[in-house]
Amino acid sequence: LVLVTGMLSLFFFLVLRPRNLHAGIPPVDNTGSPPEQKTANKTTSVTSEIKKILRTAAGNEVREKGSPQSKSAEWILNHQNLTMFKDEDGKILETKVVQRYGLGAIYYSLNGSSWVHPKTNSSSCQWMDGYSECCWNGVSCNGNGTVVQLQLEKLNLTGHIPREAALLDQLTNLDMFSNSISGKIPLLPRSLVYLNLKANMLEGSIPRHFFSLKFLNFVDLSNNRLTGMLSKGFGKLSRLIEFDISNNLFDGKLPVTIGDMVELQKFDASHNKFWNKIPTEIGRVKTLQFFDVSYNSLQGNIPGELINIPELLVLSLEHNHL
Repeated sequence: LVLVTGMLSLFFFLVLRPRNLHAGIPPVDNTGSPPEQKTANKTTSVTSEIKKILRTAAGNEVREKGSPQSKSAEWILNHQNLTMFKDEDGKILETKVVQRYGLGAIYYSLNGSSWVHPKTNSSSCQWMDGYSECCWNGVSCNGNGTVVQLQLEKLNLTGHIPREAALLDQLTNLDMFSNSISGKIPLLPRSLVYLNLKANMLEGSIPRHFFSLKFLNFVDLSNNRLTGMLSKGFGKLSRLIEFDISNNLFDGKLPVTIGDMVELQKFDASHNKFWNKIPTEIGRVKTLQFFDVSYNSLQGNIPGELINIPELLVLSLEHNHL
């Protein structure tokens, strides 16, 4: 009887016990799509959003095949892990996309594949690799990963500086000294404090928008092929401390608005074609220490207001008609 009872108990346990009806069955996808398709849909959505951001930032130039703009956009879309542009909540960071696109446009516009890079250290990497742009040679960022400095001097840069440089809207220092950059001075970030484009092959005049860069305190455009007059808008750069446009082809009058440069310490316009008189308004610049307008075609009397500036240490007026 005991044996029979035990066998019946085993029978009920094995055959008639309740089953776990969900065991071995994959979870139901309420969307009706397999996981692979959902991933593809998400990727397509991210790509579409980034394309929209790029079209807004680049305009029609991004559609010109072979242009630096299209190359930069293609590099972002086809050679980057697009998740790098998302924040912790999965939202696309537009500023991150625009910053990386702007740097890519600079790289392709200035023939980056021919740049002569200095030896890298353990904390730096080459441009256009998969790492953060903050470790690229010559690129410095703040604590938020925003580019604030570009130091690209003596790297064999050739070509034109693209207008996309202005997309780096927190950039304070731009140094491209001693390269072979041609073309005109482009639109630049309004945040600039330090600008060094000395010893290149820039042409044309200083554009009007240049005088809206109200934070500038250092400008060196010397040893280029720049032409035209120094606009009255020059006086709007009231925070300038050093301004050097020597060894160019500027002509016309020195602007009277130079008297508005209340912090100016150095003014070098030597080896140009300036003519007419030295404006007496220069006497209002009490901080001036260095004033060089030699090798021009200036005429008239030397203003007493200039000679009486208390801080003036260097005054060079030779080879004029004074």
